[in-house]
Amino acid sequence: MLNMFSGNNFIKRLLITGMLLVSIFVFMPEPVAVASISDERVLEIKPVTDGLVFEKRSVNIAGQQALIFILRADLTNEYLKIDTLLGAVNSMDKNSSVTNMAVKSGAVAASNGDFFQISESGRPIGMTYKDGQMVSSPPIRSDMPGWAITKDGKPLIEVFNFQGTVKAVNGSTYEISGINKPAYFHAGGKTSHEDTILMYNSYWGKSSRGKTNDDDRVTEVFVTEGIVSEILEDSPGKPIPTEGYVLAGRGTGAGYIKDNIKIGDRIVVDYKVSPDGENIKTGTGGWSLLVDEGQVMNNFPSDIDGSNARTAVGISENLKYFYLLAIEKSSASRGMNLSELAGYMAGLGINRGLNLDGGGSTAMAVRPLGEEQAVLINQPSKTTQRSVPTGIGFFSTAPAGKLSGLVISSPNQIFPGDSVELKLKGYDSHYNPYALTSGEDVFEMESGPASITGDLFTGIKPGLATVTVNLNGLTAAKTSFC
Repeated sequence: MLNMFSGNNFIKRLLITGMLLVSIFVFMPEPVAVASISDERVLEIKPVTDGLVFEKRSVNIAGQQALIFILRADLTNEYLKIDTLLGAVNSMDKNSSVTNMAVKSGAVAASNGDFFQISESGRPIGMTYKDGQMVSSPPIRSDMPGWAITKDGKPLIEVFNFQGTVKAVNGSTYEISGINKPAYFHAGGKTSHEDTILMYNSYWGKSSRGKTNDDDRVTEVFVTEGIVSEILEDSPGKPIPTEGYVLAGRGTGAGYIKDNIKIGDRIVVDYKVSPDGENIKTGTGGWSLLVDEGQVMNNFPSDIDGSNARTAVGISENLKYFYLLAIEKSSASRGMNLSELAGYMAGLGINRGLNLDGGGSTAMAVRPLGEEQAVLINQPSKTTQRSVPTGIGFFSTAPAGKLSGLVISSPNQIFPGDSVELKLKGYDSHYNPYALTSGEDVFEMESGPASITGDLFTGIKPGLATVTVNLNGLTAAKTSFC
């Protein structure tokens, strides 16, 4: 999350508020030695679906534990799909928690994505691609790479570039500086909406950005099917045409509109993203390259360094695996700084890695085996999940398979004298939920101070109690503390 303001008196209001905004410097990472990470333990490892594996690990850093949650996706698996999640249906009009986005979309696993501008719009700073469509363009900065997966399954972590123009009927042109962008800094300190024209379509939301504050001067051009239908000056946001878009000009951009565009004109907008923009299937922005060619980078922005919760993505050298990591910051986990995260990722064999939004935004949801929906698996640093504009979702397209495994669903702990209902869940050969016939489950006590009557599990006295079940040659066990 980033806190960025906009408007003609941006610097003045920055001084008044005294708030530290994103650094305007361009960072050129270099290889560097990293802090010692030791005593790594694998606490949990399990398949999520065909082609996707989840791991929970712990490491020791300076005498403190750090918890790490990892998703490893096999990009060659025909049944695994990765796509960007949005807070609202097909737009950035509303932010949402990672778990809500995962459940709503049917994702088997998900995490948060890009940094975003929280003060005005809540929209992401970086580029956003979803299902092969550009939702928002890359920022005009050389220090904010993004990640993408192409339509042919190739992962990329690059600084993506945007170029666009609007052409009036008289043949004159003006540069378009972005699509569906909130306010942010260009490299060198110039604000993104100063002397520019930007484009907004239905992915932005229901209404145009309009006049953002009392000092803002903006001219908006409403275009439907290529024809200018309305031109407004210094007005609040207005509904974006369903079959069209809005051009918002400020400074010299507004001057170009006034001199060259009028109602009834047919105008043409052209734009492209490089590298490989036409072939991008999904992707989001980020900030700070962590690993390059297997080497740890440094010179990270001080604004986002420190031992915090982290989210990051990485790709293997052979381009087969896509990694998603969440580092927890809680009473049980110290978090990581960027150098520590980069070193850990390089140790995993990640060839190229990118830092995503972290802190209170870091959240990962994973669907347990046998269950229908993903659930939150890390402790957010702000206790509850933050609403974010974008997420990264993993989806299974596998057909229904044969019953392959069983899971006993029950609490990990009950008090002596209390009773809980045991439930049996199944999963198929693709690790997706398998519906069991009611009444098939027959639970048995294997050991411990508890009893079972039918599917009712009752604690008797303190201790570890293990329950087992056998169905169609498959077995499952669950140990709980009474």
